[in-house]
Amino acid sequence: MKPYFAYLIILISAFTTSTLHGQQASEWISLFDGKTTDSLRGYKMSGFPNEAWTVEDGAPVAQRGVIEGLKVI
Repeated sequence: MKPYFAYLIILISAFTTSTLHGQQASEWISLFDGKTTDSLRGYKMSGFPNEAWTVEDGAPVAQRGVIEGLKVI
């Protein structure tokens, strides 16, 4: 009887997870387009720290020797 109870619990949890997942269908929001930093900002800053970061070949690159503004959110 114990194996049937375990199978029942697994079945119920799988069904619950699949139904909840179907209700939360939404589109992804891209934060970085590989060209601009318009949607990014520095940690505890109002804008993007351009002196600490550049965009090269579609990727953000930290500048050497710059300590302030390295944390980006």
